[in-house]
Amino acid sequence: MNFLRHLPSCCRRRPASPRTPLLPAPARPNRPATTTSRTVKGSCLIAAAATASAKCSEIPESGWVAYLLVSPTRSSLAGVARSSELSQIIELHNGELEKDQDGPDVTKFLRPWRLADFVAFDEPEAARCLAWQTSRASGFRARLAALRGGLLPDESQQAIDSSSDVSLESGLDALTYVPVEFLHPKDRSRTVTVVALVDTGSTDCELRQSIIDQLGLPTAGRAQVETAANRMVSTAIHETVIRILGQEALVKLSPAEEDEDPSGHNGIGGRIESCNLTTDEDEEFGFLANSDDAMIGFSALAALGLLVDCRARRLVAPLAPGGPKLPSVPFLRGGNHVLLELANPGAPKRKASVRALVDTGCTDIDVSKKEILALGLAVDPFEGAAHFETAGGITIEAPIYRATARMLGREASVRVSPSEENGSDSDGSDGSDGSEDEDDEGSSSDDSDDEALLGHDALAALGLLVDCRHRRLLAAPWSSGPALLTSKATAAVAESADKAKRPRKRRAHHR
Repeated sequence: MNFLRHLPSCCRRRPASPRTPLLPAPARPNRPATTTSRTVKGSCLIAAAATASAKCSEIPESGWVAYLLVSPTRSSLAGVARSSELSQIIELHNGELEKDQDGPDVTKFLRPWRLADFVAFDEPEAARCLAWQTSRASGFRARLAALRGGLLPDESQQAIDSSSDVSLESGLDALTYVPVEFLHPKDRSRTVTVVALVDTGSTDCELRQSIIDQLGLPTAGRAQVETAANRMVSTAIHETVIRILGQEALVKLSPAEEDEDPSGHNGIGGRIESCNLTTDEDEEFGFLANSDDAMIGFSALAALGLLVDCRARRLVAPLAPGGPKLPSVPFLRGGNHVLLELANPGAPKRKASVRALVDTGCTDIDVSKKEILALGLAVDPFEGAAHFETAGGITIEAPIYRATARMLGREASVRVSPSEENGSDSDGSDGSDGSEDEDDEGSSSDDSDDEALLGHDALAALGLLVDCRHRRLLAAPWSSGPALLTSKATAAVAESADKAKRPRKRRAHHR
């Protein structure tokens, strides 16, 4: 099978504000179990399966396709394949081939994968061009629009490498998710394993209320917390034991923000405001506003001592004492921030140092509009304007820029988006031609008070590990990246295609 070598892409997920408990109150009894979340999520999965099934029935028997797969986490996977092999590729990522072919580890935790859409071609060259364009877009919504928008003239004919397999690092658009075992702290027989988002930008852990009720987790008081929509709400705080990679820690968690049911209630016992955030894509693919069952925050990662490897989308064991020492940079005092240098790719002397929160729950680097204008960053022509939800729960449109990020002697081309600002925007245009100003020998800014976010994909591009326990970033060896979709995996698809006409019992997949 021929694959297209994609360029890196990321999903447009805006970070939630860290949920830091305030003003603890006396403990209250557990509230009755709610089925809202389970009912809403089940309906969404049914809708997504129906959409994918209809798309699969339209796949032609011959030719080539540029395709886009999607998971309930809004993660996506773009690629190109023969039409006859697309169904087997979906089965590969869902672990539905033979028993000894469970699919790539990096896509395993994002299942189930569904076909979002495809475009058919007679020849592979055009399919590769469109798949390449699709992979350059940022986030599922932008990728879907790029796929359905068709080929751009001329531009897509460049940088095509048809002789190499696509790496999962390049084709996959996702944050880091890991399986986490949640246990009742006093009854270890009561346990459940769910896939959780790794979010160093949040303080504590979150878990869906329905799972909290299933485990019967004890309460540890109540607290006022700030939600992703910047609202202060009172919620119960629970205790649980989490287990990841053999490491355990007793942590506190709060119920994840649930999606609204038709009656207008959320899943945590309160009325919520309607923000009209539903989009056509949400309805078509059955997305929930909060697509994650659980979230593991900074404090839990510090207690476990595990490192976050965004490049490989995994957690790794801490460094062994006496082992090789990796270059590192400590967090700044008083927060989980580092100093990050950004530069204009077309004018390297135009650079700035920004104080950036290390946030693996965010995809890009967010900086102020003022800093973007000072650096003269140019809009990424393959990104254009992106629609995304802000931490305040409002859907807005903003351009995506390109910058060079530098840290620990490394540099990488990264996406930059304007951060939310309370004040008015600075005067000036949204982009520039990126040309160097001869009179600007060093518009380097030493003002480290400018808040920014250092997101997941920038950490991955720089090859940095997040060490929450020791509050630092480490420069990982470059050989630690994720595995390629190797010839062994593609051979499994080809072998499965030969058996496609044989009647066989498919393994059921449970999520």
